[in-house]
Amino acid sequence: MFKALNYFLCLIAVFALASCSKYQQLLKSSNYDEKYAAAIKYYEKKDYYRSLQLLEEMIVIFRGTTRGENVYYYYAQSHYGLQDYISAAYHFENFVKTFPVSKHAEECAYLSAYCSYLDSPVYSLDQQNSEQAIEQFQLFINHYPQSDKVETCNKLMDVLRAKIETKAFNNAKTFYYSDDYKASASALNNLIRDYPGTAYKEEAMYLILKSYYLYARKSIDTKKPERYKSVTEAHTALLEAFPESKYLKQANSIEADAKRESESLTKSANATN
Repeated sequence: MFKALNYFLCLIAVFALASCSKYQQLLKSSNYDEKYAAAIKYYEKKDYYRSLQLLEEMIVIFRGTTRGENVYYYYAQSHYGLQDYISAAYHFENFVKTFPVSKHAEECAYLSAYCSYLDSPVYSLDQQNSEQAIEQFQLFINHYPQSDKVETCNKLMDVLRAKIETKAFNNAKTFYYSDDYKASASALNNLIRDYPGTAYKEEAMYLILKSYYLYARKSIDTKKPERYKSVTEAHTALLEAFPESKYLKQANSIEADAKRESESLTKSANATN
C-alpha cells in the first residue's frame, strides 16, 4: 500500500511538472492563437492566475481587432475570479468605455459597481468605496433601466446606504459621549436631513433633545432661556414624528425640567430688574 501511494504521488509530481513546463512554453510562445485558446481553457478551469498572465500580453497584440474585445473581457473576469476587486472594477469600467456596444457591456457595467460593493469596508471605516458603488449602481440603472439586475442594484444600494448611515450616526454619537453637545445636535440634525428615512431617526431625535438640554445647562444664565427653547422645539418634533416613542417618558421629563429651569431663570431676572 505504501509503495502504491508513493507511485501515485510520483505520478502527480510528473503531471504537475509537465503542466508547468507546458505553461512556461506557452508564455514564451509567439503562437497567439494557441495562447488565446489556452487562456480560455485555464479560465474555464478557474485557473485565473495562469489565464491572466497569458491574456495580459495579448491585450496589446489584439488591440483594435475583433478578438481584442474577448481578450479584455476575460482579462477583467480573471481579476474578478482572483478576487482582486479594485483591479476588476477598473477593468470592467474600462471595458464598457472601450466597447460600449459589446454584448458584455451591460454585464461589465454591473460587475464594475458590484466589485466596488464587494470592496466596501465595515461601517466603522471610510465609506468612499460605498459611495462610489452607490453612484455606479445608479448610473447602471439609468443606463439599463430594463435590466434584470435593477432590483438587485436597489437592494445592494440599500445595504450600502445603511452602512453609511450607521457610520454617520456613530460619528454623531461620538460628539454626544464626548460632552460636545452643540456638535452632537448639529451632527444628528445633519443625519436626519441627509437620510430622512434612516432607521436611527427616533434615537437621533431623542439625542438631539438631550443634547440641546445638556448644552443649555452648561451655558451661562443669560443664554439658557433661549437655548431651552430649542429643547421644547426638539421635544415637539419628536412627539410629532413618534407619538408613541419608546423615549417618551424620558423626553417628557427632560422637557419639563427645561421648562421649569427656564421659568425659574425668567423669574430671577424679573426680580432683579
